[in-house]
Amino acid sequence: MKKQAILISVRPKWVHLILAGTKTLEVRKTKPRCDLPIKCFIYCSKSKLAKDSSISGKVVGSFILKRIDKHNVEEKIIEKSCLTREELDKYMGETKIYYIWWINNLKTTKIKIYKAPQSWCYI
Repeated sequence: MKKQAILISVRPKWVHLILAGTKTLEVRKTKPRCDLPIKCFIYCSKSKLAKDSSISGKVVGSFILKRIDKHNVEEKIIEKSCLTREELDKYMGETKIYYIWWINNLKTTKIKIYKAPQSWCYI
């Protein structure tokens, strides 16, 4: 069965940067096993620290995932991800290979969902 779309969970801090167009890629430890391009929906994870509670716990946008790159840690990727070196090292732990999900054709939307993924899932 062909995968139709992906639901990706993103922390509120990063959602704001994605929606502003500042963060143009997402760093992940894993990648989907599906044909590209595929539509991805951005779920803003719930957080008590979120500045904007109107987006917390909701699908807030979508993008077309046309490309995923496998990388070692590089400074130019860190800059485009809006992560600091310390944040990336903390997220990656012992893993030094990661996947870059490039964000293309970003669109905003608001959809309420009832079961959110921990990282990402097919929908």
